[in-house]
Amino acid sequence: MGVAIAVVLLVVLAAVVLVSASKRRDRSAAGLSRETRKRDRANPVLAGQSSSAPTGREVEAAAAAERSDDVVTVESAPPEPFVAPDPMALGVSRRQFFNRSLVGMMGLGLSGFGGASLAFLWPQGVSGFGSKIKVGNIVELLADIETSNGFLYVQGDNRIWGQDAFNGTILWNYEFPSELRRVNTPRDGSNMCADDSSLFVAMRDRAYRFDGRTGRLLRSFPVISADAANWGYIANNGNLLFGSSVKPGSEYTKFKGTPYWYDSSGTQDTAKVCSDNLFAIDKQTSLKKWEYRGGKIINTTIAIGGGRVYFVESNSSSLRNEPTSRIDSSSLWSSLRLVALNSQTGAKVWSKSITVNKSPYPVVFFLAQAKDRLILSYSTSRFYVDAFSTRNGSKVWSKNHSWNRNHHGGHMYHPVIVDDAVIVEPYGYRLSNGGTVHRGLPQRGGCSTMSASHNTVHYINWDYDKGSMYFWDVDTGKRRLVVGSRSSCWLSLISGNGMILSPTASSGCRCRYPIQTSIGFMRR
Repeated sequence: MGVAIAVVLLVVLAAVVLVSASKRRDRSAAGLSRETRKRDRANPVLAGQSSSAPTGREVEAAAAAERSDDVVTVESAPPEPFVAPDPMALGVSRRQFFNRSLVGMMGLGLSGFGGASLAFLWPQGVSGFGSKIKVGNIVELLADIETSNGFLYVQGDNRIWGQDAFNGTILWNYEFPSELRRVNTPRDGSNMCADDSSLFVAMRDRAYRFDGRTGRLLRSFPVISADAANWGYIANNGNLLFGSSVKPGSEYTKFKGTPYWYDSSGTQDTAKVCSDNLFAIDKQTSLKKWEYRGGKIINTTIAIGGGRVYFVESNSSSLRNEPTSRIDSSSLWSSLRLVALNSQTGAKVWSKSITVNKSPYPVVFFLAQAKDRLILSYSTSRFYVDAFSTRNGSKVWSKNHSWNRNHHGGHMYHPVIVDDAVIVEPYGYRLSNGGTVHRGLPQRGGCSTMSASHNTVHYINWDYDKGSMYFWDVDTGKRRLVVGSRSSCWLSLISGNGMILSPTASSGCRCRYPIQTSIGFMRR
């Protein structure tokens, strides 16, 4: 009840306030304010006028009294003739200006875009959108995509795995029996090779072909031999898979018990693995293309290039009845011949008798081909480098120099050929004429030999505490050190697909390398 009374009182109070305010506004509108009237009285001109002003009601009453019902007629004037306004005088409104600007700018933009599109799409003298380019048919395109792969294959202890070379992803991983292992490769050769899409692995008496992406076994190739034999040398070139036969058990598959046995210069540890024959197999059909039989072929001298296969063989009669293909006899270095075969047919192109410095027995014995030269490099108590012509086998030049050291591979370098330079540390000789192009090269360290790309030499650093890999730009002479990791103790810094790949090979090594992983480097 009390609340209702309070509400009624508030409503009545609000009505009173509204009425009072309305009357106050009427008085304010009808008359002058007090301040205004005060100023008027002070004005001499207005002082005589009455200070009382009529009210609003009085003004309305006076107006009503003056109204009359009489209407005054006004004569209409003749119409004025129309005269068009002067555009200059009239001008342009702001709205018209902006409208016209927007329309003009839009039209200009559309015209420019259309013209640029026509110029871009119109056929030109160079390749581009709208021009004709030769891309081949769909079968060729798919085949090119299928073979444009980048794989890294890593052999561990009785294990092989495949990785994506660009991102390191492990694609497949296989464990094999102990016969897979191949060590002391400076005296024999690798048991693996690869093409764009496949990996080939020699193991016992067969070579196996695996799909690079999936690891799936595609086919196997038996060794070609008249007697029981294992697969020795392996390589591929174009449509052919090259191989050789060795007597079973001739491969190095076990490590010696003494440290650094591979550094030895004694005859037992430096015995060279030699093949009884050399052959070529069609990779697609598995059919034999040709077979060559002559003397004892030194596996480390087989080189393929320029449509030919080159090697050094010994025709010593005392070697025919050797019980093993791992030969350390002094007879191996007599009756040596440098041989060239046609790689497609196996036909002999030429054969040349050569002599070497064999005292003491060579620690390593390599042959490499580049351009029109064959480079024979070997080590006894110093390094010897002989260059022969690929045309007929004639000797072009010969050089020799002392070892940098006789341990950790310092006396076992494989030659590295970069452009016109043959690098056998610490010297570099001109490929064409034997002139000295490098002298006192930066000392390489560790157990690895050098490898190279087009203009960069890769090798292991000697400073174990800092790390491992050096990249030497032969054009600028600058070196870049990559610390913390290392490649293997032989040729494992690999150039391919615009990258430098370093498969892991430090597990179990006594050297201090904290990073044990495969690494891929790309040029910046």
